[in-house]
Amino acid sequence: MSTTNTPMPQSDPRPAGDPTPSQAPDPALNAAGPAPGQGTAGPAPAPAPSTDRRTVAPRNGTRWGRISLILGLVALIGGMGVAALVGFTIAPQEAEAGRYLGDTPEGYQTLVTAAFASFILWGLTALAAMVTGVVALVRRERPGRAIAGLLIAFVAPALWFGAFAISALIIASTIS
Repeated sequence: MSTTNTPMPQSDPRPAGDPTPSQAPDPALNAAGPAPGQGTAGPAPAPAPSTDRRTVAPRNGTRWGRISLILGLVALIGGMGVAALVGFTIAPQEAEAGRYLGDTPEGYQTLVTAAFASFILWGLTALAAMVTGVVALVRRERPGRAIAGLLIAFVAPALWFGAFAISALIIASTIS
C-alpha cells in the first residue's frame, strides 16, 4: 500500500476581505487623486461591474394593455347604451303618465331601476380596466393600449351621463 506524502493545504491567516499581495490596491489610483508631483499613468480604471442582478423586462407584451382597452370599451359602450335607453324612453313615459318616475307604469319603473342598477356592473368593469391598465404599465408592457384603457375607463361615467342627458333633451324637445 503506497501512500503519497502531499502537504496539507495551509489556511490563510488573513481575513477574507484583505487583499492578497497580488490584489493590493495601486497607491497611484488613490481616491483623492495622484500624489503631488505625480501624473496619471494612463486612463482611469473602468468602474466595477454591478452586482445588482435585477433585470428589466423588455417592452414587448400587450396582454394586460389589451385586456384594459377591451374592458374600458365594454364599460363605455354598455353604460352609454343603458343611459341612452333610459334617456330616450323617460320623456315620453313622463309626458304620458306624470312628472315623477313613480307616476309611470310599474313595468317601466322596473326597467329603469334595473338599467340604473346595471351601472354597478359597468362601473366595476371600468374599475377592472383601470386596474389592468396599471398592471400593464407596472409590468412595462407597451403603454399605448394600457393608457387608452385607463383614459376610457376614467371618462366613461361622464360620457354615460352625457348620453343620458343628450338623449333625454332630444326626445323632450320633440315632445313639447
